[in-house]
Amino acid sequence: MTRMGPLLGTRIRLTITALLAASAMFAIGFSSTAQAQEFTVTSLADSEDPGTLRTALNDVVGSIDIENRIVFAPGLTGTINLSSPLPPFPGTLEIEGPGAEKLAIDGGDEHPIFTGEGDVAISDLSLENGYYAASLQNGTAVLDGVTIESSGVGGGVVAAGSNLTIRDSRLIDNEAPMGAGLSVSESDVTVSNSVFSGNQAGFGAGILVYGGEEDSIEIDGSSFTNNTATTGGGGLAVFTETLGEIVSTKVAISDSTFTGNKATAPVESGAGGGGIYSSSTDITIDSSLFDRNTSGSAAGAIGIGAPFPANKASISNSTFTGNSAEAGAGAIFSVAGGMKIDSSTIVGNSTTNPINPQYGGAGLVAAYVPATVRNTIISGNTPTDISTFSPSEEAKAEVKGSFNLIGKMPEADYTETVSGSDITSSTPKLGALADNGGPTKTMAPAASSPVVNKGLSYLDTDQRGLLRPVKFGSIPFSKAKQANGADIGAVELQSNTIRFGKVKLNKKQGTATLPVILPTGGKVTLKGSSTVKGQTKSTKKAATVKFQVKAKGKALKKLRKAGTVKVK
Repeated sequence: MTRMGPLLGTRIRLTITALLAASAMFAIGFSSTAQAQEFTVTSLADSEDPGTLRTALNDVVGSIDIENRIVFAPGLTGTINLSSPLPPFPGTLEIEGPGAEKLAIDGGDEHPIFTGEGDVAISDLSLENGYYAASLQNGTAVLDGVTIESSGVGGGVVAAGSNLTIRDSRLIDNEAPMGAGLSVSESDVTVSNSVFSGNQAGFGAGILVYGGEEDSIEIDGSSFTNNTATTGGGGLAVFTETLGEIVSTKVAISDSTFTGNKATAPVESGAGGGGIYSSSTDITIDSSLFDRNTSGSAAGAIGIGAPFPANKASISNSTFTGNSAEAGAGAIFSVAGGMKIDSSTIVGNSTTNPINPQYGGAGLVAAYVPATVRNTIISGNTPTDISTFSPSEEAKAEVKGSFNLIGKMPEADYTETVSGSDITSSTPKLGALADNGGPTKTMAPAASSPVVNKGLSYLDTDQRGLLRPVKFGSIPFSKAKQANGADIGAVELQSNTIRFGKVKLNKKQGTATLPVILPTGGKVTLKGSSTVKGQTKSTKKAATVKFQVKAKGKALKKLRKAGTVKVK
């Protein structure tokens, strides 16, 4: 096991002499000089009759209040079919639906749905078949629990000059020339726990960002699946207009999955980047998975272009597998001035028809500028694992690395920076891509893998968020200087041997304290049941964690009545 398992079958006798319960009620109020008004939609009709969504929006437009809110009557479910565009609304507006699975607004494949300027919050609705689903400009915008589906002309969401947050939402099966799921310009964007799937566009099918020096995009805990772009950026495309070679948009991606995304155009007309195309950006990718993304050009998983000082890239604790490209770089193509890869796993990627041998590195192609790789597995990629392309001495690419496991790199300008730290092997002995705990699937090393205890990582955790390094006394460290016993790659092999301490009863409170002794950091769960409340604790290092076991349900009633109960 790679994660601390649940505690099962521990029997504890609880005794009680008294149970005390207390409750408190608080009344909290506030006053404001701002006026607010609420409008309630009671009908699914699309008309200007009382109680319709259209009437509510007209009332908002005509309102003199500073803040307005639209809600839907309890029990109102179904679809509002639009016969014409809804009126644009200014100012501050909150639209709160009953749930995306309960109420939809349908644009009939030709009408825009929501058009807002200012501060807008839309939650718990499904927006379907719009010319576009939402256009949000010049304010703070929030989409929460929203489904954006099958918008076929202008795409799902368009934002400009905004501070946009999308959380717990689904943007699926939308089409547009650019940015089918989400298209943003001159905006700060935060996306969390959301799904972008089946979107189609010429460029940036899932998300397209036209950024600037002051802009940023953060993506956390989200998935990009089966999005298709003809030119580039199947899952995500970020482009910054370079001014004086110093401008870049900041991009941060964590705990996310890019699977089955495509950039279909051939090398003659395609930018590439089946999963991500990024140009003139400062991009950081952490604890993420890139699986089976493809490109008709280069960069099956990630293409990072523009060899300017402001163009930087950092990849850590991430896994790349099954990605492929026609012309070069099945997984990663880098023209980033500051490309750094740390503690990652890059295996099983392919380049099917490299335009020249220097583009054959299916794990990594570094072109024009240098790259640094540390504590990373780059092995089992076809035809080779790493290659470099240097058109001149002024545009020279080289890879500097240490504590890596690398297979073949006959076309790479590579320098080992810590003598004796690298391992040459085409058999890292990794398990198949699987749920080994954490936010994404990973490839865990076998106990017999040559990567165990042979690395150097300054990261505190691995791709799953579990402790790094974990040192196994029976397996020697690398003999290279600075080795700290970390495992090479994205996954740190964990010890899952746990012991129980002595149970202590608290008869007065009717509880028992169970100490659990963990030999390393990790997560341990007391599995809830019909008689015991569940709970989870975690630690970043070896420790004793204590669970307070509490009875519930019928067991709690018996405890109160009899003073003693057995729970499992």
